[in-house]
Amino acid sequence: MKLMNIVVEFLIQKKRTFHYMVKKLNYWNI
Repeated sequence: MKLMNIVVEFLIQKKRTFHYMVKKLNYWNI
């Protein structure tokens, strides 16, 4: 299904952004 692919893509992007932000926070904390 097309919609499922779009949702999965969206979640993957969100996860990437979240990981990136966490990395940045860890970088500033240390």
